[in-house]
Amino acid sequence: MEWRKEALPEDCSPEKWVFIALDGDRFIGVSTLFSTEESGVLYTDYTGVDRHYRGRGIAKALKLLSIQAAINDGAHTMTTETEAGNEAMQQLNRGLGNVSGKGHYRIRKALL
Repeated sequence: MEWRKEALPEDCSPEKWVFIALDGDRFIGVSTLFSTEESGVLYTDYTGVDRHYRGRGIAKALKLLSIQAAINDGAHTMTTETEAGNEAMQQLNRGLGNVSGKGHYRIRKALL
C-alpha cells in the first residue's frame, strides 16, 4: 500500500492513467501518467517491462495506450525522462516522436 501511495498518488495519477500489461495473472509491465502544474501537459512517470518480456513491443504498446489517454483527456504535450544508459527506452521514445529538451542530471553519492 505504501508503494501505491508513493508511485501512484491519486492527486496527480488517477487509475485511468495506469496501464498494466499481464501475461495471464502475471504482472509484466506498467506505464503511468502524472498530471503536471502546467495545464495540458502530462508526464510519463514510469514505463517498465519485466526483463523476461522485453523486446516484444510491450513497452511500446503501453506508451501508445498512454498517448491515446493523454489525447483523450485534452493534453497537448507529454514529457518523460529516461535513464542515461537505457538506450532501448531512449530509442522507443524517439521513435514515438519525443525530442530531447532541457535536461537535468541526477547525482548520486554512496554514503558509507
